[in-house]
Amino acid sequence: MGPLEVVEDDRRLMLGGPKQRAVLAVLLLHRGEVVSTDRLIDEVWGERPPATAAKTVQVYVSNLRKALGNGLLVTQGRGYLLRTSPGQLDLDRFDALVAEARQALRDGKAEAGSDRFRQALALWRGRALADFAFERFAQNATAQLEEQRLAALEDRIDAELALGKHAALVAELESLVREHPRRERLQAQLMLALYRSGRQADALERYQTARRALIDQLGIEPGPALGELERSILTQDPSLQPPPRPTALRRAASRRRASVLLLIGAALLLIAAVSAALLSGGDDTRALSLQANALGLVDPATGHLRASVPIGGTPARVHASGGQVWVTNDDARTVALVDIRAPAIARVVRIRAFPSDFAVGEGVLWVIDRLRGRLVKISPDYGTVLGTSKTGSTATLSTIDDRFDVDPWSIAAGAGGIWITDGSSMLRRAEPTNGTMVRRYDMGVPLNGVAVGEDAVWAISGSSATVLRIDARTGKVTARIAIVASKRTQAPYPIALAVGLGSVWVLNATAASVTRIDPGQAGVTTTIPLGIERVPRRIAAGAGAVWVADADGTLARIDPTTNALTTTPIAPSLYDVAVDARGVWVTSGSATAGGTLAASTTVGAQARALPSSQCSPIYSAPGARPGYLIVSDLPVGGRSILHHSAAQLERAILFALKARGFRAGRFTIGYQACDDYNVA
Repeated sequence: MGPLEVVEDDRRLMLGGPKQRAVLAVLLLHRGEVVSTDRLIDEVWGERPPATAAKTVQVYVSNLRKALGNGLLVTQGRGYLLRTSPGQLDLDRFDALVAEARQALRDGKAEAGSDRFRQALALWRGRALADFAFERFAQNATAQLEEQRLAALEDRIDAELALGKHAALVAELESLVREHPRRERLQAQLMLALYRSGRQADALERYQTARRALIDQLGIEPGPALGELERSILTQDPSLQPPPRPTALRRAASRRRASVLLLIGAALLLIAAVSAALLSGGDDTRALSLQANALGLVDPATGHLRASVPIGGTPARVHASGGQVWVTNDDARTVALVDIRAPAIARVVRIRAFPSDFAVGEGVLWVIDRLRGRLVKISPDYGTVLGTSKTGSTATLSTIDDRFDVDPWSIAAGAGGIWITDGSSMLRRAEPTNGTMVRRYDMGVPLNGVAVGEDAVWAISGSSATVLRIDARTGKVTARIAIVASKRTQAPYPIALAVGLGSVWVLNATAASVTRIDPGQAGVTTTIPLGIERVPRRIAAGAGAVWVADADGTLARIDPTTNALTTTPIAPSLYDVAVDARGVWVTSGSATAGGTLAASTTVGAQARALPSSQCSPIYSAPGARPGYLIVSDLPVGGRSILHHSAAQLERAILFALKARGFRAGRFTIGYQACDDYNVA
């Protein structure tokens, strides 16, 4: 019912890397029954398990026992049994609520049934088993769970149609039939809602659209139920009218209206009291509004959340332009188009690659896959992968597929090309029509970000703390702008940039600041500190301001006229930010998002990893087998200033180790970040 999570007393338990999480997922899918070691190996590794698979399963189970506690996971014979109590799983609560809802409908209690269905559906946090979208063991279970969710959703809509809520359901149903065009029950519900809303012509047109889609895609006519509904609409069958509201319901509605008047009076008194408190200097203590693993739309004037879209898995990059909003999903390896009218997910493209960064150019969506060094071309209109091309240096390919480390792979579209950085000194230019690499320009310093605007291509070099202005026609550097730290701040390390509002804005990680550059004079005009407690991730310019997404969940706003900074808590953690005419779009993760690796590195005989339930997997050079391990023990949990400083310190450690190739003289070393924060 979304990404796999285990929560104890409002505390999210650390479950380790993907393989260990997969073991737990298999045991949960077969809870209450013994799962043999051989089956676990087959489900998790498939046909080519490593030679040490059996031993690795034992280690994973041992780690899971420590994380879960309470004797939930036990050994029986040559396998393992996961014991769960009724109601302990979200799925159990979902099934119970759906059963109650359907019984209420059978008893003629549509309103109670609708409420129960809504409670049940609210338990879903995204696509079932989103972490394991492409794992074989999850395929059948995911399909079955998704069918259960859709069936409950359709039942809820039937209940609300029976309550006369047809007009309010039209927009939701339109979004659902775009997502599930072959579900004839949804098509019928939309037709009925349109008809009852006085839109008979639209209802009939919806039937023809559904019929054409079925014929074109499957070569079949709609089923008898849909055809009968069309005929009933044509003849304006009286049975299609919504059922009359019972007298008791009308009396209840009158009582509710009276209650509303009383509540309005109470609300006015409350507003007056709150206003007085604010005028007297009270602090803004608004709670976070955007849930983890979601896309949010923020009002640029007030900083309030306008809308949110659950993504499932880990949403990361977001791009907004041309009336479209696209968001990537690291866990599911997808790029999704958002219906900004709903808002809701309208289309999902499975790219089967880690979406390091993406851009839109020449009517095409371009995605960088840094794990394979590929440029993926996607049709925005049809949501299909049109092709791939090789790009980048094999020396810069990463084995890390999360957002914890600074990612040097970036892409920008414009100025007649698709521009790519990959951590090397080469700025690569691809043909904007087919993605073929046509030129590469040696900039002399490693590059880790690129943007287009103000009649130039702009690139950043974190290691040299410089910004390069590049002539798009010749590829020559026309200016090298040094970002100099003030006496009171750390040395800057540029990680992202944005062009807009007449300036180039550079986000610095270690110094937690934004450098403003005059593009005409090619010089720094000011440096804006974000606060030592911040861990900035991404930056965007538009909607009258510059916006910074921070790992601690705050959204920073910089006024381009005064350079004044304001911050607003939005979510547990933020990954990215983009701007369009509707407002500011942000992607959110959990409070610890970005702090784990997809796969840990094996250490040598002299070093032993600490428990993954309390520590991250091991960072090291790609393919290395470190003989010694550096371990940090820092309070990275919580939301205190100490926590933010610790997070910055971890990044600084990684910067230093990466710069030295994870070596100390003749020794190969690894790094593991541990957490001594006690939630209790």
